[in-house]
Amino acid sequence: MHRGSKIRYWIDQSFGILLLILFLGYYGSITLFSHSHIVNGVTIVHSHPFKTNKGGDTSSSPHTEKELLLIQLLSELITTAFTISFVTLIFRSLWHEISVISITSGYTESGGYCNYSLRAPPCEIS
Repeated sequence: MHRGSKIRYWIDQSFGILLLILFLGYYGSITLFSHSHIVNGVTIVHSHPFKTNKGGDTSSSPHTEKELLLIQLLSELITTAFTISFVTLIFRSLWHEISVISITSGYTESGGYCNYSLRAPPCEIS
């Protein structure tokens, strides 16, 4: 192994561990600190570490009404953007598959299958 590849391997491993820690922290946060607020009849659910009252009551909010509406707006925006991106990715993948099938459909051999090898067929020299 060259010195550069050892460094690259170390960076890849460190980055993978960092992403795992980040994911576990995020998952723990949304699992352990999730709570909801009701603003104008709309339930807004989000998560962050917060202090409860002595009786375990979480109804007193450290947020203003505008902050809660901003949280709701950003959540909807992110969810919508993710959904549109995902649907676009699937559509582009399917479109690519359909175009590849339509381009190569006329090039079948008499045996009924396509041969896509990238070398010339073998030949005999007499």
